[in-house]
Amino acid sequence: TFFTHPTIAGVSEVLEEDQQGGSYEPIARIQESDSYALTASQHRLWILSQLDQGSLAYNMPAAVILSGHIDQREFEASFRALIARHEILRTVFRTNEQNEIRQYILPEDQVNFRISHEDFSSHKNQQEAILASLHQKNNELFDLANGPLIRGSLLKQKQDQYVFLLSLHHIIADGWSMELLLSEIVQLYNSL
Repeated sequence: TFFTHPTIAGVSEVLEEDQQGGSYEPIARIQESDSYALTASQHRLWILSQLDQGSLAYNMPAAVILSGHIDQREFEASFRALIARHEILRTVFRTNEQNEIRQYILPEDQVNFRISHEDFSSHKNQQEAILASLHQKNNELFDLANGPLIRGSLLKQKQDQYVFLLSLHHIIADGWSMELLLSEIVQLYNSL
C-alpha cells in the first residue's frame, strides 16, 4: 500500500476504504487466562537461555547519568507503578503440567522488585569501581521462572549525580522498549 500510494493522502484514502469496506479489523484483546502461549521469538529465547551461560547473552542493560536530587523512595515507587502498568514486566516463564513453557503474569504484590543502591562518592578509583559494579550487575542471571525480569541499580558518583543501570531480559523487551521504559520512568518519577 505504501508503495502503490506513496502520499499521506493516498494511504489515508486506502485506510478509509478498508475501514468502510469491512476489511479493517482491530487486534482482538486476548481473554484472561492463568497462562499464555509464548511467541515464537520468546520460545527461541527461552530455549537459548537454558544453555550454559546462555541467559547472560540476553541481558539488556542501559546505563544513564542522572543529575539532581533523587528521592530514592519515590524513584522505586515510580518503578512499582511502571511494573503495575505493564504486565510483561510481571511475566515469568514456567513449565505447566503438560510440560509446555507458558507465560504467567504475576500479581503486582508478588513481584519482588527493589532498586539496589551503592555509594561510590568516596572511592579513590571511582570510575573503575563503578564500571566493575556495572559489569558484575550485568553478569547476574535472570531467573525466568520466578522473576522479576527487570532490575535497577542506582550508583552514586557524587552529590546529586548518579549512574542508573536498568537491566531487562530480552524475552520481555527489546531496545525500542528500553527507550520507552526509561522515558516513562522519568515521567512517573516527575509526577510523584
